[in-house]
Amino acid sequence: MGRLTKRVIDSADHGQIVAKLDAEALQAGKPASTRDRKVFLWDSDLPGFGLCVTKAGVKSHVVKYRDAAGRTRRLAFAKAGTLTAEEARKLALQKLADVTKGGDSAAEKRAQRQADTVKELIVGFKADHMERPVKPLKPATKREYLRALELTETKFGSMKVVEVDSELVETVRDELSAHPAWANKVLAVISSLFTYAESKKHRAPYTNPGEEDVDLSEVTLHALRHTYARTGAAAGVGLSVVGGLLGQRGYLFSRVVLFASSARVRDPSLGRAFGENM
Repeated sequence: MGRLTKRVIDSADHGQIVAKLDAEALQAGKPASTRDRKVFLWDSDLPGFGLCVTKAGVKSHVVKYRDAAGRTRRLAFAKAGTLTAEEARKLALQKLADVTKGGDSAAEKRAQRQADTVKELIVGFKADHMERPVKPLKPATKREYLRALELTETKFGSMKVVEVDSELVETVRDELSAHPAWANKVLAVISSLFTYAESKKHRAPYTNPGEEDVDLSEVTLHALRHTYARTGAAAGVGLSVVGGLLGQRGYLFSRVVLFASSARVRDPSLGRAFGENM
């Protein structure tokens, strides 16, 4: 076969190709077995780049390569006519280059087809977290979960689990903006659902679309230490313990003591708690 050009692609005919292949097979003493199958024309200039022609006359650009296990793979990547011959050649070259870097486009495409849908994910989530929960759900909580899951299935049920992104989830929030309490419940359930998806390896870790991005650019270690100290003191942890946990008994510890003093004035019960372990 020569170079795949527009003329060759346009004139490619399944019957003629089959007849040619059958003649070559018979001449070589092999059985003619291509009559009802897809047939391929391979480019002479770029090994692995070809044209697939079905018995119905459908033509597709394909690449052929060997995967890491040495198995021959074919991947149809564009219908003939949607790209020029040269555009198809360049795209084929890119895909074949990806293979040399360890990629496997056919396997990735097959995995995408086989990936669970959100509807299927919800079935598993219900079975694991609602029908057999570690701690039984209260009837009202279960009803709210089911309502939220029903809405989630309506919005995303037919999509693959990996296709749902934060922008899509944000549209749900926007649509429910008139009912903020309900919107928060739905978003919480969506977050739980996709945390479950990550645990079942249906999504990569840390890709939960239901979790909001938080801007931490202005958060400093100093502020976090003060927050930690105030939280511990407010919870009744002795000041010596708080200071020890922070590894600081100097200036920072004195600031905690000042906080404790003001807390005593605001709430005597806190004062009594601060007195412990001093």
